[in-house]
Amino acid sequence: MASESVTVFKWNEKGVFKYFKFTPAVLEEFTISDNLTLIKEKKREFAQNNVSGKCKHCNYDSKVQFGNPSNWVRHIQTKHVSLFNEYKKNKTKKRARSPSLFLPKSPNAKKQTQETIEEALQPDTITKKKETAEKRKDAEKKLDVDKQERINKLLLDFIVSEALPLRTVESESFRNLIREIDPRVEIFCVKTLKKLLVDEIGKFKAEIQLKFENVESVCLTADIWGVKSRSFLGVTAHWVEKIGTDEKSHVFLRKSAAIAIKRFAGMSKFFVLFITKVAAQFVNRDAQLPYNCVEA
Repeated sequence: MASESVTVFKWNEKGVFKYFKFTPAVLEEFTISDNLTLIKEKKREFAQNNVSGKCKHCNYDSKVQFGNPSNWVRHIQTKHVSLFNEYKKNKTKKRARSPSLFLPKSPNAKKQTQETIEEALQPDTITKKKETAEKRKDAEKKLDVDKQERINKLLLDFIVSEALPLRTVESESFRNLIREIDPRVEIFCVKTLKKLLVDEIGKFKAEIQLKFENVESVCLTADIWGVKSRSFLGVTAHWVEKIGTDEKSHVFLRKSAAIAIKRFAGMSKFFVLFITKVAAQFVNRDAQLPYNCVEA
């Protein structure tokens, strides 16, 4: 099967180079891919390198810098006047701007006029220009996407781990604190925070379910506590995870994960129903949950 050919920028057919011939070794050394960005980069890279060639009309053999072939231009100017005139004509065409690059002007387009000194010194004009400059600076100073996402994750962890109200992210004092640390940080609102929480809960459930599918049994324990006249019930899952496949070298690790928390008013019936509901969410098995509930 024939290999795919790579498109190459034919620099030897451009400018003054077209009037000179080059050996295959030179063409290979100065190979440039036909890509606008790569062409610019390679031209800068090769600019100081010497390229050797022979004049196609008189076999004049010489070397010039790839980025400054002025000696060859001088050669065709003094030795081959007709070629030099052709070279100048092509260069003039290249510099001319093509009218197709520009959109046709609308007949209703307003003519832009330069503001006067009096207009420029008006307080409103100065204020508007300052605001525009500040917005431009802020846009230039934005954090990159990866760092902003890491900060969002840290803010989410902070709110959850400290059990803070979701409205904390919209607190002016909290925002002032973050801005003082780094004014480029964009702090999300409560609506975005709720969406992030839902996404994280979905990821957590999927990970736990995957772990439960690879273990023989899961033990659920419940803990009840009260804070400021409010009662809460939390459920924690416990399981043993086998690490390694070799029977002689494998180890067992005890794992735990808090999988649910709920505020409640009653006791025994609510306790049983809640445990059953949690188990149904995380354990995809038809077997009934064995439990004994004794009301205190």
